[in-house]
Amino acid sequence: KQWYQRRVRGSEEVGELVEDLFETMHATGSDFTNTFRLLQSVDLTPDGYDLETVVATMLTNCLSREESRAMIKTKYSKADAQALYKIVQQFQREDGEGLSGGFNPLAMYGINPGAVVRDYELHLRLGQLEKMGDTEFTEQQATKWREWI
Repeated sequence: KQWYQRRVRGSEEVGELVEDLFETMHATGSDFTNTFRLLQSVDLTPDGYDLETVVATMLTNCLSREESRAMIKTKYSKADAQALYKIVQQFQREDGEGLSGGFNPLAMYGINPGAVVRDYELHLRLGQLEKMGDTEFTEQQATKWREWI
């Protein structure tokens, strides 16, 4: 956040705006360069823009549901990730930060608990993507852009 503020030489609001933009770009799978090109091509002055037109423009730069699914790469199968996640949960500290007492029962097998949690969450995301249709997916992306704009 401080880096953004120094970089854009703005207030905390500007830093939050940029941070929110990056989060929106990540969540919608928007290309970095094209996002800024699209933002330059639309009139974002208070009197000059139609929200839905700007959102439709930004959606042209977002990944489709199928492209989003294809971008998700996991190390473990869904079943393995679920089983390993249960083990990680058993040794998770109460505050959720790391494993209790530094004990990692998976270490002797070369398994990183962080990778297990990441894969488990990715499999949850894949499940969500499989359940929703293209229209619902696009509407979720549009909502994220509306919130940012």
